[in-house]
Amino acid sequence: MKYSLLHTIRAMPSVEELAVLKKSTREFIALLSKEIAKARLPARIRIGGSFAKGTLIKSEMYEVDIFLQTKGDVNELINRSYPVLTKLCSREHFALEQLHGSRDYFRIKKKGIIFEIVPVVAVRRPEMAHNVTDVSYSHVSYIKKQLKKNKSLQRQIALAKLFCKAQGVYGAESYVHGFSGYALECLIIAYGSFLEMAKALAKADDKIILDPEVHYKSKQEISIMMNESKTQGPIVLVDPTWKERNVLAALSKETFLKFQQALKNFLKRPSVNFFEAKRVRKEDLIKYANKTKRELVHIFLSTDKQAGDIAGTKLLKFAEFIEAEMGKHFSILRKEFVYSGGKEADSYYIVKPKKAELMRGPPLSMKEHAEAFRKEHAKTLVKKDRLYAIIEPEKSASGFLKRFLQDYEKTVREMDISSVRVVD
Repeated sequence: MKYSLLHTIRAMPSVEELAVLKKSTREFIALLSKEIAKARLPARIRIGGSFAKGTLIKSEMYEVDIFLQTKGDVNELINRSYPVLTKLCSREHFALEQLHGSRDYFRIKKKGIIFEIVPVVAVRRPEMAHNVTDVSYSHVSYIKKQLKKNKSLQRQIALAKLFCKAQGVYGAESYVHGFSGYALECLIIAYGSFLEMAKALAKADDKIILDPEVHYKSKQEISIMMNESKTQGPIVLVDPTWKERNVLAALSKETFLKFQQALKNFLKRPSVNFFEAKRVRKEDLIKYANKTKRELVHIFLSTDKQAGDIAGTKLLKFAEFIEAEMGKHFSILRKEFVYSGGKEADSYYIVKPKKAELMRGPPLSMKEHAEAFRKEHAKTLVKKDRLYAIIEPEKSASGFLKRFLQDYEKTVREMDISSVRVVD
């Protein structure tokens, strides 16, 4: 009875929503097929992602992955696809965006649905892949096969995705370092349910090694045979479709610990709140800071880099740089990084000043050096015939940061931050 609330959570799209999504996707595929045929693009259309697998979660905006598979040069396909998609979107009044990453792809927005057009190389074996996206369709086949065996896994996967999304650990992007949708699908298949996964991962105190399809004879063999760079994280999850790949190679220790603590809290006191995204509100942070008599620092950041993984990574890296500099003078009690996928972010820190510190100086016997030390520092004291300077802490974090940002304008630019300001 303790976890019966899981049955009340609406994790998946309604029948009506799925019907609309399927209809819109069919219509879009029909339009795309005609344009590809006219342009004689050497590509086959394949639907992928969570939509194709049947593991979509309830959302305000749905995304459908569409692979353009080619046996030829994928870069040539990308170059030839752009004018074809431009013509289609112009005629149908869809919004088109070309995105740059390890390989360029396209994003099309059509009446509340995002279609991501991903050019890939058709490969017979995973080791022939030029890019990890080339094996994405094999993920679709594997997950669909597993769900055919046990249809109840669909809902369990959706619960896991919803939980991770609410806890801010969903996504393998560099600014998240979390769980991809495919990773969660594999985890649920391995453990059998969200609850069993939660119990297992919550109590783990060592590296977790999982091999769902038993590609290796032992955990020791996995550690020996897999590339060392792929086994550094907190979880090694051998890809069921490609034994050399760790599905969770991008998962950071910090993100895992955050996820693990959320699981522990849920198991101790179950609540639907763990599955509901919580928006960071400045008003709440102000109340908390006032209640604890601490200072709240709010920094607004923007970059000119491409929205998404690239922009998010640049913005997070700079927010962490600011945190490290502030940490030299203040104790950081809480931090929040708010990024919604564009080119801007807000970073919040609740801090308190550190205590005064002593800086070791020269012994009194070195009269000339001692005199220079006294002149250099406003407050000094003597302990066991040696001078020490009393370094008073910074009082205002906002004031400190404003001065710091003025002094380090060049560093800000070098880190690809186009604008940064302390919000009063």
